[in-house]
Amino acid sequence: MDRTSIINRIGIKYHTSNIEGGEYSYVSEAGSKQALIDALGWKPKHFKLDIRFECDDVVVLVETKQKFVKSDEEQLKEYLAEEIALHKNKKTICILANTQNDKIKVWKYSIEDDSFLEDEKTIDSMEHYVSLFSENKQNDRELVLRNTYELNELLHKKDIDEKLRSQFVGTALLYIKDIVKRKNITLSDKESVSLLKAYWEDLSEKLICAGVEETLEGLLNGSENKTKKIELIQNNILKNQKVKRLKISDWVEILLKITNGIYAYIDTQSAEGQDILNLFFIAFNKYTGKADKNQAFTPDHITEFMCRITDMDRTKRVFDGTCGSGSFLVQALVKQLADCNTMNTTSEQKMSWSETVKREHIWGIEIEENAYGLATTNMLIHGDGNSNIKEGDLFNNKKFIKSANPDIILMNPPYNAKPMNIPFSSVYLINSELDEDTIEGRYMAKKSSQRKGGSNKRLCICSICI
Repeated sequence: MDRTSIINRIGIKYHTSNIEGGEYSYVSEAGSKQALIDALGWKPKHFKLDIRFECDDVVVLVETKQKFVKSDEEQLKEYLAEEIALHKNKKTICILANTQNDKIKVWKYSIEDDSFLEDEKTIDSMEHYVSLFSENKQNDRELVLRNTYELNELLHKKDIDEKLRSQFVGTALLYIKDIVKRKNITLSDKESVSLLKAYWEDLSEKLICAGVEETLEGLLNGSENKTKKIELIQNNILKNQKVKRLKISDWVEILLKITNGIYAYIDTQSAEGQDILNLFFIAFNKYTGKADKNQAFTPDHITEFMCRITDMDRTKRVFDGTCGSGSFLVQALVKQLADCNTMNTTSEQKMSWSETVKREHIWGIEIEENAYGLATTNMLIHGDGNSNIKEGDLFNNKKFIKSANPDIILMNPPYNAKPMNIPFSSVYLINSELDEDTIEGRYMAKKSSQRKGGSNKRLCICSICI
């Protein structure tokens, strides 16, 4: 991408005007070469940056090359050092960009391996780069899992039933995310978190529950069967007698534990953060009471494996006819959103693809009421995709399955169903040639017949016995 295109893409109104020979001069900015040396404490080899952008407290430094190499990072480091010396309180994004093609490398704060932003594949807008600083959280998988265990122990002490904990925690997390966003809380700022604690302490138990319900109302706008989903969460959580017995001090302790011990260490805007969020929710599914002894929740490593071997990407429509808590569908959603983030395009186009994935690509049916409510919560936690989760019997929802029009089907067959009760003739609905023996087999994957229009459908039915 040429320099003019880069300037127009990031935003010409943010382009810094300190130009010397068409470049941004740190010598001119400092007043003289000696003044720059004095500010740095050493003599730089390079002091003319190709392009600089500034918006409030965020600065974007761009160095262009016909085809950059590793050593060019050292030159960019000098510009960063000069930037920091002259503008101490600025947040920085540093970019190496090729002019012969669209290849770039992007760093946040410093030009080191741990600051490299591997998901940044193309030049984007200044607004996008500003947004990279809006939620300053670091992913910490080990700490989240350790705190998940401690959170479960806390809920045990508060007498929250095991079968309630997964959805209780999921619902509380949705409420916390909403409050943090609305009040612009920075979780790395202790003073900000203290204000959040004081806010909750000033509320009553009823107001906390009302806030949770309001959050769910907003998140479920436009969702199929919204009233039913809210009613399920109310009955399972907010109207539960043990939850109703929680004092405001109990609520504050639980909410702060989730905020400081879990949410603060998950960057939900990153693919890794989405994976950690999935692990967190799965950990609590272990404590969830099953509806009967034959109900099973698929382990994360199995759902990840099945998504991988079916070539999951942002173009696929996915269906699970016995979705349970939504483990297959969440894994598919996470994989597809991660694929959207790797697109070599603008943030607006990535966002458009992400919205399409959430709205059109995730489809599921669940007959058991509590698991259906859990699936809804699970999808909401991961950024939605809940709109096409339906409560009901797989074999009584022919029209819904046709609407799903899936490319990939990931599901566990019903363990407690008797062969005489399963209408195998219904299998034609998914346009596949599966016989009775195949449907009852374990660890099966089979490509279906050619779909009209020339593209292949893939069916993956995974039966886990561990």
